[in-house]
Amino acid sequence: MRALVYTRVSTAGQAEGFSLATQREACGKKARELGATEIIYLEDTYTGIELERPAMNKLREHVRARNVDLIVVYDPDRFSRNLNDLLIVTKEIDKAGITLQFVNFDWQNTPQGILFLQLRGAIAQFEHALIKERTTRGKRKKAAAGKIGGYAKPYGYKFNKESDELEIVPEEAEVVKKIFEWYTREQDPLSSYAIAKKLAAEGIPGPTGKGWFYSSILRMLKNETYTGIMKRKDEQPDWKPVRVPPIISRETWEKAQKRIEENRRFNPKRTRNEYLVQRLIYCGLCGRSLTVVNRTKGEKSWSYYTCPGRYPRKFGNQAEFTPCRLKAIRTTVLDDIIWQEISSRLRNPKIYITYLRKKKEAIVELPRRELRKAEKALKNTKAAVERANKAYFNGYINEVEYRKYIAEYTETEQYWRKEIARLKREIAERELALGEQRELHHYVQRLVASVDKLSFGKKQQIVRLLVKRLVIYPDLVEIRGHFHWVLAP
Repeated sequence: MRALVYTRVSTAGQAEGFSLATQREACGKKARELGATEIIYLEDTYTGIELERPAMNKLREHVRARNVDLIVVYDPDRFSRNLNDLLIVTKEIDKAGITLQFVNFDWQNTPQGILFLQLRGAIAQFEHALIKERTTRGKRKKAAAGKIGGYAKPYGYKFNKESDELEIVPEEAEVVKKIFEWYTREQDPLSSYAIAKKLAAEGIPGPTGKGWFYSSILRMLKNETYTGIMKRKDEQPDWKPVRVPPIISRETWEKAQKRIEENRRFNPKRTRNEYLVQRLIYCGLCGRSLTVVNRTKGEKSWSYYTCPGRYPRKFGNQAEFTPCRLKAIRTTVLDDIIWQEISSRLRNPKIYITYLRKKKEAIVELPRRELRKAEKALKNTKAAVERANKAYFNGYINEVEYRKYIAEYTETEQYWRKEIARLKREIAERELALGEQRELHHYVQRLVASVDKLSFGKKQQIVRLLVKRLVIYPDLVEIRGHFHWVLAP
């Protein structure tokens, strides 16, 4: 007989003790007593309140495949601390015809046995909720008294579990001071990007012992803990502040916040400029999506489409980086090239006629699809009105609530009726234009005449309609979409 033993603990700390070993030994003994000649052992170090666990998933796969004859678990709460999950898995096991046995619980697959199992599952679920509530209450009590209330270790500190306090790590504290000094100095201050690069160049290990991310530098610059006051999660006004040994002065930290705000306010990336082919461009060398980089000098500003692969995000001895060789391209230059190519084709009536004939059904189908959605929405709104009427007449809602619902539904119903009428007119116009040769040519002539009068927004819509992807190579641009062509930049 083939048996499967499932054991579980909630934390790695428990796994290092005797809990898993004790379960494994007791379950293995039970399986052999029941006649098992082959035993599969599965172990989880996961909370019992969640059903998605690596070993539990494997157990359920064995059950579905009927690969075992017997499953042995130490206790129902090792199986799951959620009653619904416990019943789901036990039902799957029973359906597969597999025997389920517990070491610490006398269980039989009878109405009485199922009832006892449900009671044990309910108790386990209650105990889990009770432990969670006590833990949360204890943390909040510590927080209110000015304690940390949980593990915390910002770079530059270490956490003393016995005293619940942060202690300064001198070597790391010196790095923190350097970071703030470089960022806030009057002459040639460094950016977070430059600081990460400089620390890596000096061979200083990062917070995880590896390289430095410039985003980590920015988070450190925003961390008020370094001034001697630690902000906790869900901070309450009546809580005592957590005092920690300061590494920098309050003045230095506020100076850093001022510069962060200035950089955020005047950063060229915050401009809301629109670019014609933004989000459609990809690097032909590494496949990344190109982004827009803005540059300013005095009152002049300009922008480029550039591959993110040209710039490293991490610095340090362990951070290997090979930059992408694709050069940056001025946004105005590429936008003009692409629009000239597209507009030259849009001025050719033959292209329109060929395209529209091929896409006739698709062009008419779009508003038809929208019409079906609108009609469904109107039907749902009418049904909602009926439900409100019934609820009011049966006394489930009062008159004020009823009038509110009816006013909202009436407004919604009027909107959908207007939308349905508009879509029906649009469908009729498109069918007429595409159905008759003369009307088709007239429709195309209007489109051709409008090309030079289009707003930027309309141009962008046309580009996104016709172009699915622009692939940029060092010596050419490939345009993929409804029309496919290659051109030199």
